[in-house]
Amino acid sequence: SSEIIMRNLEDKLARSGNELRRVEREMERRERGYESETIALRGELRECSKAKEATERNMEALAREFGSKLDRLERRCRVAEDDRCDALDRAARAREELKEAKNKLAEMASRRGQILGARGLLLEKVGFGVQQY
Repeated sequence: SSEIIMRNLEDKLARSGNELRRVEREMERRERGYESETIALRGELRECSKAKEATERNMEALAREFGSKLDRLERRCRVAEDDRCDALDRAARAREELKEAKNKLAEMASRRGQILGARGLLLEKVGFGVQQY
C-alpha cells in the first residue's frame, strides 16, 4: 500500500513535471510571440514617427505656401484699393472739369447772345434792321 502511494505520488510528480514543462514551453512560445510583436510594434512606431514628421513638414510647407498666397492677395487688394481711390479721384476731377467746361460754355453762350443782341440793336440803329414782309 505504501508502494502504491509512492507510485501514485511519483506519477503525480511526473505529471506535474510534464505540466510544468508544458507550461514553460507555452510561456517561452508566448514570450517569443511577445518579442516578435514588440519588434513589429517598434517598427510601426518608427514608421508612424517618420510619417508624423513628414506630415508636420508638409503642413509647415503648406502653411508657408498659404501664408505667401495670403500676403500676395493682401498686396493685390491694397493695390486694387489704391487704384480704386485713384480712379475715384480722377473721376471727381473729371466731373469738376466737366462742370467748369459747362459753366464756361454757358458763359460763352450768354456772351454770344449778348453780343448778337447788341449787334442786332446796333444794326437796327444804323438802319440795317430786319425787314418784315
